[in-house]
Amino acid sequence: MKRKLHPLPMLLCLALLFAQLAGCGAKSGVPEEGGATPAVTGPGSASPAQGGFSQPYPFTDGGSILLVEAEGGYDVYVGTSAADARYLAALRAIEGETGYGWEHMTGEVQTEDLDGDGVREIGLTADNGNILWYGCSPQGGACTFREIRYAEVGLYDLPPELYPEAMPEDFELAVEDLPELLPDVLGLRGLEYGEMPLFETQEAVSMYALWNFLWGRTEFECRLTKELAPDDGKGSMVLENACEAARAYYLFGAYTVYDMYVKEDGDPESVYAKVKLLYSRPEWDLEARAEALEFVMKNPVPEGGFTDFAHEMQYAWKIHDYVACKVTYDPIGYEPGKMQGLDCYEALQEAYNVLGEGQETAVCAGYARAFALIAQYAGINCAWVRGNVTEDDVGHAWNVIYPCDGSEPVLVDVTWDDGMSDDVPGQTEVSHYYFYLPLSGETEHQAVENMQDFLQFANEGVG
Repeated sequence: MKRKLHPLPMLLCLALLFAQLAGCGAKSGVPEEGGATPAVTGPGSASPAQGGFSQPYPFTDGGSILLVEAEGGYDVYVGTSAADARYLAALRAIEGETGYGWEHMTGEVQTEDLDGDGVREIGLTADNGNILWYGCSPQGGACTFREIRYAEVGLYDLPPELYPEAMPEDFELAVEDLPELLPDVLGLRGLEYGEMPLFETQEAVSMYALWNFLWGRTEFECRLTKELAPDDGKGSMVLENACEAARAYYLFGAYTVYDMYVKEDGDPESVYAKVKLLYSRPEWDLEARAEALEFVMKNPVPEGGFTDFAHEMQYAWKIHDYVACKVTYDPIGYEPGKMQGLDCYEALQEAYNVLGEGQETAVCAGYARAFALIAQYAGINCAWVRGNVTEDDVGHAWNVIYPCDGSEPVLVDVTWDDGMSDDVPGQTEVSHYYFYLPLSGETEHQAVENMQDFLQFANEGVG
């Protein structure tokens, strides 16, 4: 399922990572004087004295920034809430790697409708001469500030010596040259299980299913406690849920169930369980894998992987735009009844439907699987998630990223961003409204409970 909304402007700025800003009353896009001073961190790690030209900008997730007039410009302070911690860390990382400071912005506050869409922006000049723009869009006569979550791709790359050599644009990775196994971003292949492990929770069974899939095994056996599987129906549901949850990281859904059952075998405390899945077109999955790894080889990640929030997010931005620009959303997604009886490839739900040669259209599941597949080859802890867009509908798919710095997970919805853009063949610009949003407990983008529980279980201690 896909929703089309009114497009928001795509603004380019410094690589500054702020959460969505809530309504802040302002005139002509310029902050007003006064206002309560939030708890902040800034130059000298001291809270500024109230006075002069100042304005707190509260974030919707509880954080804030504050501009205080000082030395021909403005000192910039970042809130001290937990929600702000990762943004402050990212700002400091950028400063350490580039030498571009962020704590003091020079020049006059600027206001301008940058792209003629009726949206006013506020700008301040950083010490490298670039202007940091804050978006301001009229809503009901007031202004609602919207941050820019990221800036020009490539502006803040790490030093070249930290990257392996990029493959040329005309390079094509042959399927035969693929590594045999898929990426293991959770490090699960190091787990050890007995010959016939016994499980007493749904999450443990799901982890075991994923462990087998990551080793290339789609047939496995185990035992379930009778408390977990008191009858055949509930036991089969445990196995079905395990395979669904495992697909959050094992990103291929075009299979048929050959075996999925539990049975009594005389043990008073447990039952025997077996799963065997048959994939319909594994050669297409291999092609998708080759295309995903080829992208990473042409756009290499730092040696040893990502270690800071900012650069990992920069790379995720590249993947997001690549996927959105490669395909357009297929109209079949607006009529899900037409997908009944189709396999996942025919329903355009697989990574292959985005990454495969000659593929031009996909639906949300395909977008999200393609994004996650490339991200995982880049070493990003990215999951594919199925869930609801209304209380009664579970017809949408998107991605959740667990950042490398251990900060809170974020949401990426390439499908909806593509729908908010000029989604036509050959497009070059994409909305980023649904890029790196904090996860919300509200109805929108709520994962099905089984997947949500497994993601929390699988990522305990990761990061």
